[in-house]
Amino acid sequence: MDNSPEFLNMCMKAEEIQKTWEPRDSDFYIAMKKSRRLRPVKISILNDWETRNHIIEHRDLFIWIPRLDQLQEIVDWKNWECRIRKKDKLEMHYISISGKQNSGIVTGKSMEQLWIAFVMKEKYEKVWDSKKEEWISAS
Repeated sequence: MDNSPEFLNMCMKAEEIQKTWEPRDSDFYIAMKKSRRLRPVKISILNDWETRNHIIEHRDLFIWIPRLDQLQEIVDWKNWECRIRKKDKLEMHYISISGKQNSGIVTGKSMEQLWIAFVMKEKYEKVWDSKKEEWISAS
């Protein structure tokens, strides 16, 4: 799993994805300080009922770090065709085969960064601006 500061920051700032989190066993998360700073980072694994309830009650103090399979579950795969290749970075070329005009390329330094970029672009029309370190409108 990618635990780089860049990926963790991408997760923290993907508010749309964070809002969809329904905490369950085996989820990775970060307990944040009130300042919402990422360093130092301790990634934890959700594995008990008490912690799950605490996270639900205090959502604004926790950041979900979705696993690769969880990022892939967010997308409805009925109409997609994807091709992934590696050059300097990972690239995903994708097209909707449903007749919609959704197609494009996303890049990332890890599979997790690649998939979060795909989810954010296709579901929320946002792309990662690494200089500003935030998700911005793709249009």
